[in-house]
Amino acid sequence: MESLLKQHGTFEWSFTHVMTRNVLAPALAVIVALCAGSSVAHPAIAPQSRAVETVLVIPDTRVLPGVPFDMWIDLHNRSTTTVTVGLCACLLVQPEHGQQFTVEPGKDSGDSTRGFPVVLPGFRSYSSIWMLDLAPDQRQTLTIPAIVSLGYEVFHDDRLSGPGRYAISVRLSLCPWRASPATYGGPVVTNGVTIERLTTTALDTAVWHRIAELAAIDLEDSPFPNEGDWRSRPRVSRPLSGWMTWLLEYRGCVDEILDRYRDSQYIPYMLLGPQEGPPELWLERLLDVTSRFPSSPVIEYLRHDLSLLAANVARELPDSDRRAELLAVATDEQARVARSARPTTRMFAFGREDLDAPAPHEDDEEDQ
Repeated sequence: MESLLKQHGTFEWSFTHVMTRNVLAPALAVIVALCAGSSVAHPAIAPQSRAVETVLVIPDTRVLPGVPFDMWIDLHNRSTTTVTVGLCACLLVQPEHGQQFTVEPGKDSGDSTRGFPVVLPGFRSYSSIWMLDLAPDQRQTLTIPAIVSLGYEVFHDDRLSGPGRYAISVRLSLCPWRASPATYGGPVVTNGVTIERLTTTALDTAVWHRIAELAAIDLEDSPFPNEGDWRSRPRVSRPLSGWMTWLLEYRGCVDEILDRYRDSQYIPYMLLGPQEGPPELWLERLLDVTSRFPSSPVIEYLRHDLSLLAANVARELPDSDRRAELLAVATDEQARVARSARPTTRMFAFGREDLDAPAPHEDDEEDQ
């Protein structure tokens, strides 16, 4: 356990890095085609899609309205030549009832180089890869974690938030700021996976309705004065615009949700964002939620945060039973995360485990 304190520099940086990128890091671009059942027509498959097998995996196909969810994509170059895959995309959405629509990162802001989720981080901290060269028979997994920033554009859209069934596909294209190499043959499109957003209890339904109410509040008249700089934000009044908008812009209501609806399945998602309040308070919340919601789809992210925070709080304590207890918590939770088989969890917690040096086409995010 004492070795954890010697590693504190890593723990401290990791926790700060996690909490910072949960709010500020840009989201990477993915095209999601949501289809209703097996009869949904997906976009035409480009020739490159026949050379590169792209398999989308969504492990949690029944999720609450509005919340983010894990996705990853397994790529396999089945051809005999090197193929380049672009790692930017748009969202093609086909709800069960309604017309297909497109979510394009950067479209609303007019900045086509922003808003893309980092589906493939680089070897260095705060770096990402926007173009991938796949050698013959090479495989690579791309991830879209259920984290505020990393999948922001994917989960921000209100049309993907409400109750209902959606069939999702991911299309990866060359990023707009990249020149097309000779080995790039066009976009690749994954298979479709259907998810269902629903509430199964009256309590969860009440929370969803409360989120919808809060999302419609005029920011200038925000009832949460502890929100920080909300008064300096532009005057905005709009309907529900996805889980991420609510979480980022109405963060002050977290205490209300935690206190009034403590048994709701939404509670673990309340802690996905940045730490609020004193570290000891947030630590107790993480301890409580990880013990009461062990099957939550986002439990591994919370265990990761709990491990880092417990080690950080222990560092500030003198030798005592409390210090030993927190070090034990940090060790146990770190071990749980290390046993995870989810590519999304592993990429988020440990980065590129398959690299020991910077990769080709690796760019610092600061340059984008």
